[in-house]
Amino acid sequence: LDIGCGEAGNTKVLARKGATMFGIDSAPTFIRHTREAEQHTPLNIEFHLADCKELPFAQASFDFAVALMSLMAIGSQKVCDENGDLIGRSSGKYFTSCAGEE
Repeated sequence: LDIGCGEAGNTKVLARKGATMFGIDSAPTFIRHTREAEQHTPLNIEFHLADCKELPFAQASFDFAVALMSLMAIGSQKVCDENGDLIGRSSGKYFTSCAGEE
């Protein structure tokens, strides 16, 4: 799961390396763009318009989630705490990257 996928650059890199990817973003323009790009160059990525604080997936849906430069305005720890069950706290991995994070 790529949280805040934007134009899906990182999502596509992970898909090309063999990961089954889902991307979410709260910006309709990004989701429209990524869906159009997926039609032209399919990598079997599903893109969803969603708020990272209310993800539309069941518990333990993912083995890993990434949020690269997308959680700065929200606080990555809060999102990780609220959505940790999506990836399973004991076996899943959650990677974040934020500029200027405390």
